[in-house]
Amino acid sequence: MKPSISKIFFAFVLIVFLPARGQDQLYPKITENNQEFYLYQVSQGEGLWSISKKFEVSQNELHQYNPELAQGLRYGITLKIPVRKQVFQPKQQNKSTESGEYKTHIVEPSQTLYSIAKMYNVSIGSIIALNASARDGLKVGEELKIPISNQNIETKEDINNDTSVFILHEVKRKETLYSISKQYGVDINSILESNDIKDVIKKGDVLRIFKRHGHALTIQKNDNIVSDTAKTEVYDNDKYADTISNVLRVAIMLPFKLDMAGAEKFVDFYRGVLLAIDAAKKQGTSSILYVYDTGISENDIDSLLTKEELQHVDLIIGPAYTNQIQKVTDFAKQHQTFVVIPFSQNVKDLGNNPYIIQFNPPKQMFLTISKGELLKKFKNRHILLAYFENNYDEGNNFANALLADLLVTNTPHSRCFITEENADSICESAVSQHASILLASSTPERVKPILRKINQYRIGTDLELIGFDRWGLSLLTESKPIYFTSLFNPYSKFALQYKTEYEKYFGIANNAYPNYDQLGYDIMCNMIEMLKEKRVSNNLTFPELNNVQSDMKFKKIMPDGGWVNEHVYLIHLE
Repeated sequence: MKPSISKIFFAFVLIVFLPARGQDQLYPKITENNQEFYLYQVSQGEGLWSISKKFEVSQNELHQYNPELAQGLRYGITLKIPVRKQVFQPKQQNKSTESGEYKTHIVEPSQTLYSIAKMYNVSIGSIIALNASARDGLKVGEELKIPISNQNIETKEDINNDTSVFILHEVKRKETLYSISKQYGVDINSILESNDIKDVIKKGDVLRIFKRHGHALTIQKNDNIVSDTAKTEVYDNDKYADTISNVLRVAIMLPFKLDMAGAEKFVDFYRGVLLAIDAAKKQGTSSILYVYDTGISENDIDSLLTKEELQHVDLIIGPAYTNQIQKVTDFAKQHQTFVVIPFSQNVKDLGNNPYIIQFNPPKQMFLTISKGELLKKFKNRHILLAYFENNYDEGNNFANALLADLLVTNTPHSRCFITEENADSICESAVSQHASILLASSTPERVKPILRKINQYRIGTDLELIGFDRWGLSLLTESKPIYFTSLFNPYSKFALQYKTEYEKYFGIANNAYPNYDQLGYDIMCNMIEMLKEKRVSNNLTFPELNNVQSDMKFKKIMPDGGWVNEHVYLIHLE
């Protein structure tokens, strides 16, 4: 690889890797629950990775403190960035183990196993031998044992070519450092340091990719088809002509352009699909998995639908964007192939295409089901609809629809406009009427100051709140006890078991709500069981499974139409 550094790349590195110790003079700070935060406004074109590196925090932490990121990173929003406290390092000391002497090293921000191995001129394998947990990643402030006996000292070339800890990857056309990092589930900084990269990568470069604990996610690309050889059993159609009919064939069609903002959630969804296929394989059901990058335009879809193998799959999952859905559902109907629409609520021809399976119900259906759940729960309690002036979001629309039902059913209710100034008096009125307050906005920034007032007032009272899952789990948890409706259950009893399996293959699990990898897992598990039953009985039935995040009850909305999930949770956080 050439050592020359372009001016553009050099400027990029300066922006992304700006050290955090100078941030105090650049950004305002706040303190919440004894944790200091910078307030940072997102610039146009900026991604989560660059922000995480700028402040030396993980993307998981950004999601934890900014639940609105579950809806995607948007230009102009203000993020809370946790302020890193200084880690003081004790002097290194030589100690003894049964395997010989070692030094101690305290991990600093941005350090990797590779950089530490080079620092002490030892192999990564020898560090892992003394620190088993290091294979799963390093934590700032963690103490590592570093071998110092002569038998562990190796040359730089030994470290660079240690095949027990590295995968070799040849860069293909249009691949970027970001796409490769997601492909293998590693950090970009790890790739940079593991390869001494001093210039942009180009086609034909061979990179060393550090292996994580368990099976590394190795994805081999051939045109637009992506096959995960570590997790999925892939058959050649000619070689396995006698057995191919016993295998489920599934196509995933999602926008995997990894340099595009928001693409991370689709990669997470795909990882959940892989875990579901692996679970089915252990139960005796094998799958052929075809994965396509759909891009974002209709033209991208046109080129994919010409693929010969798509005419023979049992199931298509995707696409994500509404402007691409019509062409795929038309294709599915023509070839009598079931197609799952996992994200969009707006699917045309649902009423006359029996091959469509829609997870996210249309807005009106979700609203109707949610209203019904709330009216059943609060049929004997006064409901106070607290509106916000000049607000027209989904929470406001829901309150108006609920109001119509309250009037028809003569359910006790009242209405008001709520502000920070009158929140106390409204709470007093609600307590006197034994009412439950519905805050009629789904926008977190709008309700936060009101919730702070209400939460202070609620101490010692039985005042109940009704909110929206779009507030994010962090804000909802701060406001409990609270009720809200959602397609996603944040406290499933099966989540811990799933998390253990996920982290075995992919590292630390994402705690975002909703969780896209869990959605991919639940949908794929349900579809595999549906396809198995279809082959046996020739009837389309959906099993009841122990899902991780989303129970699914698919209902045929028209005799000749498709299927829609009508299961909505009424969640009570206590």
